[in-house]
Amino acid sequence: MGFPWLEAGDHEADVMTLSGSPEMEAIAARFKAAARENQAWFEEYTASHAGETLPWHANMGISPEEYQSLLRSNGTLALHKQLETVVAFEDDGRDIVLSTRGRWKFFDDLKPRIRRDGSQASTALGPFSQRVQVLASPEQSVTGPWDGSCWRASALTGLCLGKTSSGRGILFYEARDAGDPRPQANSDFVVLFDLARGP
Repeated sequence: MGFPWLEAGDHEADVMTLSGSPEMEAIAARFKAAARENQAWFEEYTASHAGETLPWHANMGISPEEYQSLLRSNGTLALHKQLETVVAFEDDGRDIVLSTRGRWKFFDDLKPRIRRDGSQASTALGPFSQRVQVLASPEQSVTGPWDGSCWRASALTGLCLGKTSSGRGILFYEARDAGDPRPQANSDFVVLFDLARGP
């Protein structure tokens, strides 16, 4: 898989969510809702501005001033611990299967898997076939710098696995599909896990 630091077995983990001030949370919620409602446009708009900050557009559902505030607030967003769990990595011969051994139903229902050769990942939502390498960068201000890989199904849906500069594993998930009623189809979370296996 190209992750020599990742051992099979159970790893103690913390489920984190990203949040900021209530005002910024409200603006971000409207922005995300607009992105879901205009998903095809948003994916095309994101692709056409790859590698740069997206210019404001009326389809974002927020005012130009709110968008600037949201961009400026990125440095003030922080990860907040929601619950403790384990993340289990098991090799079934073809894939690395991830679970929490029943401790976090939401994650287990997601059924995340990563192909042993690292070529793609999948969840209950379907395959994530586009792999992108991630290199540690100071711009990863919220999570802290990390190296790893992301597997994407679209600009709005992906699964990432890596190692932080502080020495923990990181698993990042985001999905936006307005037409899918499953909670996993419109969610995001970060799991930070210990690299040493638990007892």
